[in-house]
Amino acid sequence: MENFTNCPLCNSSDLVRINSYKYSWFGCCGCNCAFNKKTKHFLIKNNLISKIARFFLPVNLFNRLFYDIEIINDHSKRYESYATCCINIDERKKSEFDELLDTLKRAGISPEDKTILDISGGPGYVGKRLKEICKKCIVTEYSEQAAISMAKNLDIEVVAFDFNRDKLENVVNDKFNLILIRSSLVFCKNIKSLIHSLKQILQPGGYIYLDTIEPSMGEILFWQQDEGLFPFLYSCKTIEEYFQEFGFILIFGQKGEESYWKYYKRLFKGWKNTISLILFQYPFIIFYYLKAVRKKIPFGNELKHKVVTQIWQMANNRLGQEVVYRKCIIDKNHPSSLFGMVYKSKQIFPS
Repeated sequence: MENFTNCPLCNSSDLVRINSYKYSWFGCCGCNCAFNKKTKHFLIKNNLISKIARFFLPVNLFNRLFYDIEIINDHSKRYESYATCCINIDERKKSEFDELLDTLKRAGISPEDKTILDISGGPGYVGKRLKEICKKCIVTEYSEQAAISMAKNLDIEVVAFDFNRDKLENVVNDKFNLILIRSSLVFCKNIKSLIHSLKQILQPGGYIYLDTIEPSMGEILFWQQDEGLFPFLYSCKTIEEYFQEFGFILIFGQKGEESYWKYYKRLFKGWKNTISLILFQYPFIIFYYLKAVRKKIPFGNELKHKVVTQIWQMANNRLGQEVVYRKCIIDKNHPSSLFGMVYKSKQIFPS
């Protein structure tokens, strides 16, 4: 496995290594970001045990304990489930549309007259709902098979797009009033290149809506058994610095955090999931947490789920301003409702 000596973002050599079951993570003390590499050293790696277990264990559980070679060799297989789940949308996915509209409304933005791009928007439900109220909506997705299925079953325009292989300006021909990057920035290895592309396809006065997770021990350890795990966790500070470098101004922001134990309890309900978590996930979380807890981790050692939402617009020679981040408060009856105010981020632009 490759060992990093410098941060690929800020080039700092002050890195802290955090081992987990299937990945080695590196936390950067310079920019507070985190990135990983797949490790070949994990507890259950005997080929004979793997072959026997494949016959007895459910697919999801097998993939947590062993490597899924097909997904390792072809990451698009991870997203091909969207080809079927875009037909039957669960309540959690449906709530994402309500969350989006709530946030845009609080920022004073209406999607009704907008041409919208939803980047990595699988399984397509949000794009379908947006198409009903906006001028035009295009959705991108990593898997070409999923893109074809989403377009067919949901009657929306979908194109295949890979953050780390494609340029947006070469994939879409339109320019957009609103570009959405929802929970997918973590798969982008070059945020600077992405923002450059966003600037090329954004209409004058347009908005970029971004929501993502921030680095935490919770994000690292609670997903450590997952195949095709996100390779990058960007700190809020780093995201702000890159957008500002390209002349964007932050016009709206909100943050939230929650104990990962509570978050998982809401995410995986039912007694079967509870048993699976207790027997096959929590022991790994505790084991690797105890190995890392004494290290000086740049983003702290709390097992929390940290989220941030930002809306950006080109500065157009305006002075920057102090932006107040709203605090996300989770309503258990409607998981996408976010209210309250806290946190501050100061940015300054030349006049």
